[in-house]
Amino acid sequence: MTRIKLRLLLGLFAIFAVAVAAACGDDDSTGSKTAAPAGTTTAAAAATTAPAVSAKPTGTITIAGTQFESWDPHFSDFAQDIAHFYMVNRGLFMLDLKNIPQPELAAELPKVSADGKTYTIKLKSGLKWSDGSPLTAAQFVAGIQRTCNPDIAGHYEFILDDTVAGCAEYAASGGNPGATPPKPAATAEEKEKLRNAMGVKAIDDLTLEVKLIAEKPTFTTLLTMWPT
Repeated sequence: MTRIKLRLLLGLFAIFAVAVAAACGDDDSTGSKTAAPAGTTTAAAAATTAPAVSAKPTGTITIAGTQFESWDPHFSDFAQDIAHFYMVNRGLFMLDLKNIPQPELAAELPKVSADGKTYTIKLKSGLKWSDGSPLTAAQFVAGIQRTCNPDIAGHYEFILDDTVAGCAEYAASGGNPGATPPKPAATAEEKEKLRNAMGVKAIDDLTLEVKLIAEKPTFTTLLTMWPT
C-alpha cells in the first residue's frame, strides 16, 4: 500500500470514528431519556430549563488570530502578519470580493497616461492618522520609497524593482560586499540623491504621481498590497 493510500485510509477512518461518536453521543450511559411533562411541547420543556439570554451590543468586535512575527510590513512573511495589517491599516486601494482594486483612501481609480507609464492618484480630502494628524500624499511617497530603501533592506523591494522608475538604482546603492569584486555602498548623500530621483512624488497634499519603467496593468493591484 502506498503512503498516499495509507494516509487517505487513515483519514477516512478518523472521519468515520468521529461520525460514530457523534451518533452515539445522544444517549446517556443508561440509554434512558427524561420525558417532557405531559401536555408540554419539547420547545416549552427546553424553555423551562434554559434561561433566556439577552445579548447587549457592546460596540466591540473581538477577532481571534495568531500572533504576528513582525509588525513591519516590509518584513512580514506570514499570513498572520498580513491579516493584522489589513485589520488596522488602510491603503490607497483595496481588493473587492472579485479581487478588483477599488478606491480606499484614494478618491478614485488612478488616471493613467496614454503610454501606461504615469499614474496620477487623487486622495480623499480630510484624511487623518489615528492620532488626528493629517495624512497627505507625501506620506504615501515615503512609503513607496521605504520599500526600495537599501538601509531598510525589506523583503518586498523586488515587487517594485522592475516597476517604479529609480527603485532598482536606489536599492542597489546599499552595495554588495559579497560580489566579485565587492561593491561598496554609496554615501549617505548619494543615497539621498537616488531616493529623490525615484519616480514617485507628491504634486500637492492630495495628489500622488508615480512613474513606471514600463507599462504594467497590474500596478494598481500592487498598490493594494501591504508593502505599498
